[in-house]
Amino acid sequence: MVSEHVAHWVETHPPKREPDERFASQKLSVISNLRAMLSTLPSINRPTLHEDHGLGELVELIDMLKTRIENQDMRKYAFKHGPVTPLPAPRIVEVSDVKGMRDMISLLLDVLENTNLMTLYLDFRGHHLGRNGALHVLQIYCLAVETVWFIHVSQLGAAVFDISVSSSDTLRGILESTQIRKVFWDCRGASDALFCRHGIRLCAASIVDLQLLYCAVTKKAEMRARLKSVAAAVGSCINLPYEEEKEWFATREEGKLVATEGPNWKEKRDREGMVPTHQPQAKWSADPEEREQAVNEMEEDCGLLEDGWTVEGAWGMMPLPNVMTRYAVGELVVLPLVHRHLDQHARLTSERKLAIKDETAKRIEAAHAEDGVADDWDGPEGWAAKGWGEPVGESEEDVEGESGSESTTGL
Repeated sequence: MVSEHVAHWVETHPPKREPDERFASQKLSVISNLRAMLSTLPSINRPTLHEDHGLGELVELIDMLKTRIENQDMRKYAFKHGPVTPLPAPRIVEVSDVKGMRDMISLLLDVLENTNLMTLYLDFRGHHLGRNGALHVLQIYCLAVETVWFIHVSQLGAAVFDISVSSSDTLRGILESTQIRKVFWDCRGASDALFCRHGIRLCAASIVDLQLLYCAVTKKAEMRARLKSVAAAVGSCINLPYEEEKEWFATREEGKLVATEGPNWKEKRDREGMVPTHQPQAKWSADPEEREQAVNEMEEDCGLLEDGWTVEGAWGMMPLPNVMTRYAVGELVVLPLVHRHLDQHARLTSERKLAIKDETAKRIEAAHAEDGVADDWDGPEGWAAKGWGEPVGESEEDVEGESGSESTTGL
């Protein structure tokens, strides 16, 4: 009898869902219903349709939802601290021939002659980046000359690392140099690919891994148990202008979609209710021509996909779809802003600096080992312990974030 009561209670009291989960489910239901209405509409031919079905209320509710979502974004944005910093707009140089490589190396060597320690921000793109994958693109961002070099490794071949200006001045020499600081967001895949496929040994002493810095200064211990993508740092570390931040995240989502889905990106977009994002105002417009223009612009931006596209070779295409290039460059140019924030962070204690140095060395050493690097999102061992890396006598509760309150990322 008791079990029957329990079964009845469970049946009539479904588990409560988190607001985000409920909202996501409601959104999918609305999208499904709106698509059904769109498919039904052509079969109804009545001039009074708008009045008969009270469609004005539907438009008003959609506008109200849009306004509240934007206000919610603005409230979150207002909690960020520090000066508003626009995204850098460096010169982008695509390199796909020997002359381009030599021009780049010559300029970098000129910079190195005039500084004690040159800093380069690096980003690698490919399929399953590492010893068993493919390296297609290498990006190098040099702040000193405000330039990003977008190197098509797959076009130049393995010899790309040994193209020289003189006998010793090569990309290989730059990557292995201890006089040049190289900054990554997660150096594991790159170091594994460089060593195992090209014989290039990165020196841990000249590597800064921002993923480890971000994890180390994360406030909540349990959140240090998982590693994060660069998008988490953009959302919590830097204060971009509101519209720039929205566009950065939108471009990232579109670029990932095209890179992973290729010619099927439209079907994936339609299936998941994705909409053009380059012109946010157009997707809400009542004007069909504006909506169509937004769709056409997105399709043009995502175009130029080859007939023989494969997910393994997506980053090796020439030319790349515009949105993939902008997505990759976008993730690179934010790194100096994130670096500056993390390097000055109040929770970057001397203990944590030593731990970051040790963990970076482990990542580089793993690339030289037979088993290779770990391809997972688990945080470094021990970092999720309560009180890890804190000065003696200071508890986790005593250390406030820069905003003086908890953020969703724990920074």
